[in-house]
Amino acid sequence: MKISNLLLDLGNVLVINHPERAAKEFSRLNKLNLAENMEIMADDIDYMERKISPSQFARRHIRAKNLPISEQEFHDIYVDIFALNVPLFNLLKKLKSRITLTMLSNTEMTTIEFLKKKFPQLFSLFDGRLALSFLEEVRAVKPKKKIYQYALKVSGSRPGTAAFFDDKMEYVEAARKLGIPAYRYTTIQKFQDDLLSLGLRPGQQ
Repeated sequence: MKISNLLLDLGNVLVINHPERAAKEFSRLNKLNLAENMEIMADDIDYMERKISPSQFARRHIRAKNLPISEQEFHDIYVDIFALNVPLFNLLKKLKSRITLTMLSNTEMTTIEFLKKKFPQLFSLFDGRLALSFLEEVRAVKPKKKIYQYALKVSGSRPGTAAFFDDKMEYVEAARKLGIPAYRYTTIQKFQDDLLSLGLRPGQQ
């Protein structure tokens, strides 16, 4: 069956995460070591599914880590940890005329809004096709079935016509259980090789 849609993770695929940047800034402020402040940057399922608000999330960590900053200052530091994966972005631009692209991510809403402003060119690739854990229609994180099903719905595809790429093998395996061809993203070269295995030649127009 021909692949007509790519479902793509955001963190460490479309953008590269550098959580240590925020942890270092938090350490400068509260004098705790880097490992203690890296705890702030761990995945928080309640936050990703919008069971707690951005304000609650910020207050929790400001209190726990004794940070002498406002909620806004906390979020400004927390979200500014990403770099665009330029080789992947350039390759996807070539593919966009031939295939539908859908973002499938657990990233919470405050970070998504920041990234939309920082990398508008990236989000323009998806034409609004975003399957995000915090959306009212989703409220579920990978590897839960619901978020993958929603991604297929917004992309207008079926399991056999969409392929999924993520940096976490757990999420790749969950997609495969639903009949979605799925691959772990590690390097741009491997991504190109995986596309070729799907019958997609990125260099073609």
